[in-house]
Amino acid sequence: FFFSSRRRHTRFRNVTGVQTCALPIFVSGYDNTKFPDFELEIPNREYEFISIHPNGEDLLISEGGKNSGLLLFNLKKRSLFKYNISGNYQYTFSIFSSSGEKIVTVRRSLSKSRLIKDQLEALRTFEIAIMNNDGSNFEVLPILQDMIVALALSKDEKKIAYWFAKTVRGPGSQTFISDFDIKELDLTTKRERLFAGPFNFFEIGSINYLNESTLLISGFAPRDINTSIQDYAKKFNYSQIYRIQRDQKETPTPIFTKN
Repeated sequence: FFFSSRRRHTRFRNVTGVQTCALPIFVSGYDNTKFPDFELEIPNREYEFISIHPNGEDLLISEGGKNSGLLLFNLKKRSLFKYNISGNYQYTFSIFSSSGEKIVTVRRSLSKSRLIKDQLEALRTFEIAIMNNDGSNFEVLPILQDMIVALALSKDEKKIAYWFAKTVRGPGSQTFISDFDIKELDLTTKRERLFAGPFNFFEIGSINYLNESTLLISGFAPRDINTSIQDYAKKFNYSQIYRIQRDQKETPTPIFTKN
């Protein structure tokens, strides 16, 4: 459930999909000694996120940096395909739908400025787009640009739930952004709303639909905990997994808190 990452010369940040694993990826049933025509570990390439297709063969790779874009790597053929979409954005989070027929991606405008002020301002330009898995019918969804971090597509592929941050923290803080909550976009009506809360999580991780009205999320320390962060973590045995219902107002507590 949790994101897995390993940092070496090349940055692999997060993996999700049918199963999660640490990178480099080795898959049973495939010739993992046969390398593709490109090198995944070229220094300074930034692989932000990987989603595994339901067929277990295709990997959707979100690449940032100067090579920003979406890549499709087939484990069986050891082949690489780059989607023909705008390169003027940084693609930070992309997933396959449950059927594998759709792709949903989070992207933001690239800032050419190196000033911290401008870089932080660019964090407010994230948007969500959806397309078919062959790259056709690319559509930027009609939501307000925001500090969007991660998302999930419902199993019926009619709703998108996504984490967004409300606070940009100054230099020297533990995190760049905080006070996270979840919005939900109805793809039929194109309307968005707060899924539950607000809870103002200090840190967050992944998000998944358990069913039509329930999310399973990873996060840490909703603002209304009435205790120190250290005591809160100990109280729930350091669990950072929550179950949240649509329209829930009561501050959630972690689940899976026993050893």
